[in-house]
Amino acid sequence: MFSLKLKRTLKMILLPKSVIIFLSLTLMCTTYILSITTLYNTVENPGFSILDHKQINSPFSCKDSTWIEKWISTGTLESTESTDSKNNLKNQGPCDRILFDIVYTWVNGSEDNYKIMRETYKNKSGLNIPEHYYRDYDELRYSIRSVETFFKDYINKIYIIVTDLENGTMQFPSWLNTDWINPVTGDSRIEIVKHTDIFTDITVLPTFNSLAIESQMMNIPNLLNQVIYFNDDLFLGKHLTPSDFWTPLYGHVFHLEPQLLVQPDLDGLPIKAGEWYALYHTNKLLSEKFGYRHRAYVSHSTHALSTLISKEIVAEWPEEFHETSSHRFRGQLADIHTTFLFTHYVIEKHRETLLKSFLIWKMDKNHNGHWELSERKEILRTLGTEEVHRIERKTLNNYTKTLNDANLFHPYETSYSWSSMDGYPIWDSNPRFYYTKCNIDFDLCFGKDFMDNNNNSVPINKIFRMLAFDKYQCGDCIITRVLSLSGELGLEAFLPEPSPSIVEQNNNLTDNNLKVNNRKDNNRKNNKTKDNNIKGNNLKDNVDYYNTTHSNNSSFHEKTTINYREYAVNEISRFNYAIGQISFSFVMLKYSHQSWYELNKIMNKNPSIFCINDDVDGNNPIIKKYVKKFLKLYFRQDNEYELDAWEWKKSLWRKFRDSVFGQETRINI
Repeated sequence: MFSLKLKRTLKMILLPKSVIIFLSLTLMCTTYILSITTLYNTVENPGFSILDHKQINSPFSCKDSTWIEKWISTGTLESTESTDSKNNLKNQGPCDRILFDIVYTWVNGSEDNYKIMRETYKNKSGLNIPEHYYRDYDELRYSIRSVETFFKDYINKIYIIVTDLENGTMQFPSWLNTDWINPVTGDSRIEIVKHTDIFTDITVLPTFNSLAIESQMMNIPNLLNQVIYFNDDLFLGKHLTPSDFWTPLYGHVFHLEPQLLVQPDLDGLPIKAGEWYALYHTNKLLSEKFGYRHRAYVSHSTHALSTLISKEIVAEWPEEFHETSSHRFRGQLADIHTTFLFTHYVIEKHRETLLKSFLIWKMDKNHNGHWELSERKEILRTLGTEEVHRIERKTLNNYTKTLNDANLFHPYETSYSWSSMDGYPIWDSNPRFYYTKCNIDFDLCFGKDFMDNNNNSVPINKIFRMLAFDKYQCGDCIITRVLSLSGELGLEAFLPEPSPSIVEQNNNLTDNNLKVNNRKDNNRKNNKTKDNNIKGNNLKDNVDYYNTTHSNNSSFHEKTTINYREYAVNEISRFNYAIGQISFSFVMLKYSHQSWYELNKIMNKNPSIFCINDDVDGNNPIIKKYVKKFLKLYFRQDNEYELDAWEWKKSLWRKFRDSVFGQETRINI
C-alpha cells in the first residue's frame, strides 16, 4: 500500500519511471534498515557512555586526600577552605569514577574430557559427588550479558577462571570469540585464566572443588583492588552503580541475612559437600581470632571483594588456605568459605581498629606499649561509670546526597541499613544491629592490674586482647560509649588528637601496638603457625599503608615518622563497610513442573539480582530446555565478543537482501 501511494505521488510530480523506481527502492531499503536497527536494540541497555579503561590511570582516586580525615572524623564532606574551593568541591566532587574487575569461576561439566578426568579422581576419592555441581546450562553467556547490559560503564575487565585439562588443553566457553579486540581500547574485554595461573601450588591440581578455586582466585595477575565476584548462575536484572557494591565513603556493601546465623564450632558435625560445613569451619577460624560469636550468613549473591585485603587474609591463615586449595572435592575435609571469611574479616577488623584507635593510639599518650596510671585514669574518666545508652546517629539519613556530593552515583537498587561509621552490628539469638544499652564492668573488662593504683605502668597487649576478644561484650560496650561521645556523625572521639608526627622504630610500633592483631588463641587445638608466619602477619597491618605513604622506608627496622591520627583514619577507612538490602531472588530448580513456574516468577518480580540454582537429580532435558528458553528471552542482547553475534548479523543481512532483491539474486557470503 505504501509503495503504491509513493508511486502515485511521484507520478504526480512528473518524474521519469526509472527515477520513480529508484527512489522507491531507496526509501524502502532505508526504512527496512532502520526497522532492523530498532529491533536489534529493543533490549534495554544502560544508556551510559562507554569508558575507555586504558585512559583511566586508577580505578578510583580522589582529588584531595584531606577529605578522608574530614569524613572519618565528622561524617561530612563539607570543606573548611575558601568559598572558591567549596564551589569547586560542590561542582566536581572530590572523587573520580570507579571501575571494577569482574571475576567468574566456571566449568563445563558436560565436556567429555572433563567428565573422564573428574570421574577418574572421584573414583579414587570414594566420594559421591552430585552431577549438578558441574552441569552447564550455558548460564555464563547470559550472566555476562546481564553484566554488560546493566553495569557496563563500570567494568575494567572480565576474568573467567577455567579448568586445565590433563591432555594439555583448557576449557573455554564455546561461544567466546577469543580473537575479539575492542576497537576503542585495543584490548580484549574478557580474559581466560587457567587454574595453573592462580594456584600457588599447582601440584594440587586438577581440582573440582569450587571452594578451593575461590580460595585462590584473588591471585589473578594484574587484578584491580576492587573486584566483584560472580558465580555463573548469578544474573543482574536491573541497572546498578558502583555504590551498590562499594564506595570510598561507606566501603564494601555486604548483603547479610542476620536471621540465619552460623555457629562458631564444629563439634559433632559431619563433613558434607555443601557450603554449611565450610561456613562452620570458617566461623571457627574467625572466632579463634576475634572472639566466639554466631555470625550472620552471607547471601548467595554477588560479592564485592578487595584484592589487598584478601591477600592480607591469606597471610593470616596461610596453612588453612593451602589445605583448602589441596582438597580436590568438597566434602573431603574442612574448607575455607572465602566470601564469608572476607565479609566478616572486614567487619571484625573495623571493630578491632576502632578499639585500637581509642585505647592504644589515642590513650597511650607516649606510645610505649604501656598504660601509665595517669593514662588509665583518663580512660576511666572518658568511659564513665553510668549505664551506656546508644544515641541516635544520622550517618545514613541522607547518604544518597552525600554520595552525589562526592561525584559518585548513589546506589540504584541497594538500600543501606547499617554503616560501620555507627559501630559494630551485633547478632545473637534475636538478631538486631546493636544493643540499646549496656554496662562496662571495669574490674571484669580491664582486670585487677589495670585497676590497681599501685601499678604505675601495665602492658597493653594482654588487657586489650581480653576486653576486645575474650570478653567481647566489653569491647562492644566501649564502642557504644565512645560513639555517643562522637555525637550524631563521625568518629572523632575514637581518633588521636592532631599532633606532630612521632619518630620511632617500625618494630616498636608492631610490638607495642599491633602485636595483639596477630595473636593466636591459646586454646586453639590446631596451632600450626610458625614463628616466621607470625612475623609476617605482624607486618601486615602497617606494611600496606606505610609502603604507599613512606616509600623511602626500605627496611622494616628503619625509623619511621608516624602520624597516629593519620594512621588511625586510614585504617578505619580501609575497613569501612555498609550492610544493604537489594531485591534478590533465589530459584532452586528441582522438578520439571516447578521449574518453569519458578522462572516465570523472576519475570514477574524483575529482581535486581537473581540466582538460578541447579539442584536437579540426574539429567532432565525438559528443565534444561526451560532454563535456556528463559535466559534467551530475558537477555536477548548478545555481546560483540560472542561468536553467535556474527552469525546473527549475517542472518539479518540475508533476510534484508532476500526481501529486497529476491532469493534468486542470493550471493553467498
